[in-house]
Amino acid sequence: MKLAFSLVLPANYAIHVQTGELVAEQWRAIGVQVDLQIVEWGTWLERVYTQRDYDVSIIGLAGRLDPPHAILVRYTTGNSRNFFQLLRHSL
Repeated sequence: MKLAFSLVLPANYAIHVQTGELVAEQWRAIGVQVDLQIVEWGTWLERVYTQRDYDVSIIGLAGRLDPPHAILVRYTTGNSRNFFQLLRHSL
């Protein structure tokens, strides 16, 4: 069975689209099937950020690593804004 997934990118961020195209090309070179989906910003926000309905995405994230504005808390269990909240509950 071949590894396959979709890569959802926000159309209005050229650097993320270019990065996605590059990594998709690299993944395809090693036999990974990548469905590249370039969507409008509103669609990206709804599908990826709000609904967490995606396999892979590339986006920039501004934040500080030091408290009290630590971005790393977004990756901790119990944080209401955890990027992987729904994924964890669906496993």
